[in-house]
Amino acid sequence: MPYVKRTGGVITALYARPQPGTAEDYLPEDHPDVVEYRTPRPPTDAERIDAAFHGSDTARVIFEALFELANDVRGLKGQPAINRGQLRDWLKTKLP
Repeated sequence: MPYVKRTGGVITALYARPQPGTAEDYLPEDHPDVVEYRTPRPPTDAERIDAAFHGSDTARVIFEALFELANDVRGLKGQPAINRGQLRDWLKTKLP
């Protein structure tokens, strides 16, 4: 093992046996591409935000509501409005 399936040159699946037409190339376990595929990567910021809200549509609705609410509160305090990028950056600091 493993026989590798690649998409765009990047490993997308590993198989114990060759898969005709799909995964016919054998690579040893210690090959850098196999090691990279098996090594978990940290989630991206977008993945963390979506995971926190359990659904991309719901996450977008909540984000937009929070954006409007944040700017309403800032306006009441006499503070300048923030843009979506600033809110997103602030949220990144609050999520695990």
